[in-house]
Amino acid sequence: MNKNLTNVIDTRLLRIVEKPFAVRDFMLLSLLSFLFLTGSLSAQNWGPPVWSDEFNGAANSAPDSTKWTYDVGNLNVNHELEIYCANPVGASPAPPCDANNPNAYQDGNGNLVIQAIKTASGTWTSARLKTQGISSANFQYGRIEARMKLPSATGLWPAFWMLGSNISSVGWPQSGEIDIMENVLTAPLGATKIKSTIHGPGYSGSNGIGQVYAFPNNGRVDDGSYHIYGVIWSPYMTQFYVDDPANVFVTIPASAIPSGAPWVYNNNFFLLLNLAVGGDWPGPPDSSTPNPSLMYVDYVRVYKAVTVPGPTMTASSMTVTAGQTGTSTLNLSSPKGTGKVYLICSNAPANSTCAVTPTYVDFSSSGSATASVSLTTQAHTGSSRFTKRPVWAFITFSGTILGLLLAPGSQLRRKTRLVVLATAVLGIFIMGMNACGGGGSSMSSTPTAPTLGGTPSGSYSVTVTSYTVSGDQSTISVPATVN
Repeated sequence: MNKNLTNVIDTRLLRIVEKPFAVRDFMLLSLLSFLFLTGSLSAQNWGPPVWSDEFNGAANSAPDSTKWTYDVGNLNVNHELEIYCANPVGASPAPPCDANNPNAYQDGNGNLVIQAIKTASGTWTSARLKTQGISSANFQYGRIEARMKLPSATGLWPAFWMLGSNISSVGWPQSGEIDIMENVLTAPLGATKIKSTIHGPGYSGSNGIGQVYAFPNNGRVDDGSYHIYGVIWSPYMTQFYVDDPANVFVTIPASAIPSGAPWVYNNNFFLLLNLAVGGDWPGPPDSSTPNPSLMYVDYVRVYKAVTVPGPTMTASSMTVTAGQTGTSTLNLSSPKGTGKVYLICSNAPANSTCAVTPTYVDFSSSGSATASVSLTTQAHTGSSRFTKRPVWAFITFSGTILGLLLAPGSQLRRKTRLVVLATAVLGIFIMGMNACGGGGSSMSSTPTAPTLGGTPSGSYSVTVTSYTVSGDQSTISVPATVN
């Protein structure tokens, strides 16, 4: 679906949901029927926003307090300079905040304006809005976007981002952070690029995992145009886009984070909008920085995908010798347009690991895909008591020879001979038990006794689970035999 058609549909759907019940149902049905008949409705289409702010308030009115709260003061993060002000209507904030010149307001033309202001004392003020603590805006998964017009100047740091709702209890970066859009003038960005990043424990700050997006045709964030910045967020995967959800410029799956680091994005998150001034990344403002500097937000919308069932999966069985890696071919099918599906395996035997390669497949333009399931095992390093026949055969043989060499002789030799002969008899007895099946044998391809080290021999089922953009799942059990 192209960008213009998407915007038209979004606008019409928003108008439809405001109609009376019967009229609304008829109009929605008609629109969906049209999309289906014209081939524009795919499994990954999104319905009307489940939450949004269109910022259609009166000129100079405060942002909707049922949708936004504020961070206030000098937050002492990243060595930023600004003082964040709430500036609610009717309040008299302490200086340097000024109720007569608010840092966040609606302009009467369908925009939220966040302005960074340098006061007469030389202090910069700004605003940082968030949905933290608002139950209707506590999200898990979906397509989240904002249409914005950004300033670009020395020392400015506009951002649209998300934080884990559990940040108050676990702290940062354990809560996780999803930066949908950030921009500064310093490298590697500048006025022609933005960056999208995730931060978590073990990969935060300068080690965050992200990607820079460069606007085509030398486009700029401050050319007077609005751009849409968004993320498609689903279990174990984030997909960042600009202007069109089909224009995904980077996909960050759980497999991209450092080994051993946790994926902390399968929890609820809240939204943030802010215009920071100064800090480690952009550096301080200077005489060229506009005062005030303005960031415009046309809307913020959160969509949920229509139900997208997990793909149908089939897989071959695999047989692997302990200490080696076995593989199985995974065949997947799903309606064209399902989008990207994340794959993860579990239920591997003890002392082994399983993996799926690639970790996600894309059904955007095809209805079929393949992947490989691997099971990496550890070699047997020991056995349970009295089950290694070759060892006991060696002991028996050695004991017999030693006994013969010591016979006959002194009383000490006679005692030693008795111990050695007893060992030989014990070895013969245990070998006999193994031959009769009592306790299992290492000569057997399926020993009944477990190994002391390595991956135990036996039959298992490795589980592969798929996750679609709507959070729906499908699973398959892949038979695996370890010898």
